Amino acid sequence: MARAALQELYQNMRERGVSCANEPEFVAYYLVSSADPDVLYGRLARLPASVLAAPQILRALRVVAAIQNGDFAAFFRELKGADYLTACLMHKHFDRVRGRAISAINRTFAPKSELPLSDLRSMLCLDHDAEAAALGQHYGLQLSADGTALRLTGAPSTRMGFHPPPSDSATARQAARDRQPAHECQ
Repeated sequence: MARAALQELYQNMRERGVSCANEPEFVAYYLVSSADPDVLYGRLARLPASVLAAPQILRALRVVAAIQNGDFAAFFRELKGADYLTACLMHKHFDRVRGRAISAINRTFAPKSELPLSDLRSMLCLDHDAEAAALGQHYGLQLSADGTALRLTGAPSTRMGFHPPPSDSATARQAARDRQPAHECQ
């Protein structure tokens, strides 16, 4: 509600000929927070070119595109370079992006191949191997005999409609706070 009111305030100020220096920043937060193309395109159409060309808006649009296209690599690449508040707003999309990523990885690799938990942790910015194991198991994948990898089936997950267990993802938030890539998010 407050974000929508802020957007209306910016619109009213533009109609009076007043430019607000922080508008691109807050519009970008709104874009990342909603990530709903149906809502966004109408709002974007009303923005002046100067706001649309702002770096914050361009990053937000890349984040939204990554979410909508299921491009987990692009999503987490944007996370690494995001400011702290944008990274926090991206956090609400982690479960969806990670779930789609697990499904894509499982379908892409050869059946019965194994994906090391450390690789999955790195790809999906997870905090530790146990979180990677829990995520994979949630989507029906089995752990390898030594417990260090997930066995891929090559089949779509039957759990894709279910949400994975919530993730703390402290590593990703701390990386954004420190404005440095986390070692898990390489």
